[in-house]
Amino acid sequence: MLKEQIELLKKEVIEYSLFIENIIKNNIEGIEKNNRDILIQIIEKDEPKTNLIEIEIENKCIDLIARYQPKAIDLRMIIMSLKMNNDLERIADHSANIANSSLYIIERPEIKEMKSIKRMSDEVLDMFEDSIKSFIQMNANLASAVYKRDDYIDKLRLTILKSLIGTIRTNPDNVESIFHIERITKNLERIADLTTNLCEDIIFIVEGKIIKHKNL
Repeated sequence: MLKEQIELLKKEVIEYSLFIENIIKNNIEGIEKNNRDILIQIIEKDEPKTNLIEIEIENKCIDLIARYQPKAIDLRMIIMSLKMNNDLERIADHSANIANSSLYIIERPEIKEMKSIKRMSDEVLDMFEDSIKSFIQMNANLASAVYKRDDYIDKLRLTILKSLIGTIRTNPDNVESIFHIERITKNLERIADLTTNLCEDIIFIVEGKIIKHKNL
């Protein structure tokens, strides 16, 4: 009975992850196509829905622990699902922040750094997609590989910030747009950081190994 409930829990976490993956994709599409409707939906409908799903999964995890008193890998699965659930909701929050800034940017003249934002967004999305895949497959090796890609995202953001500083000097009239681009890079970086948290949790579920604050 417990095994069946854990499988159902895993399915719910996967479905939640896929819903948030779609939010990230819609953010990218909203920016590329200057589509206000997509961005507004993220803010007004999709992100509030993620809050409700988080509460449902949290309640299920607590109920399973109270009812079955699980041990070993079963306990790890439930506790890490609870932790992943929280990180997924935070990823949705950062996605809503990106949508908010994007709404401002798409109404103004394009700044050259937006091309780099597309690249950074694609890299973060790839990381997130692979983290979901590693959870579905319970693949610690894939989770480890995703974990290592976070450094590249940090370097990419630093490159964009350096470029933005130069743009401010040559085009100070666009300072507010530049601020919003910086805000997008910050939120993308946070999504990548939270994705590495997901990978840490997956590795712990599969191997019982804590890798937090360690180099793989």
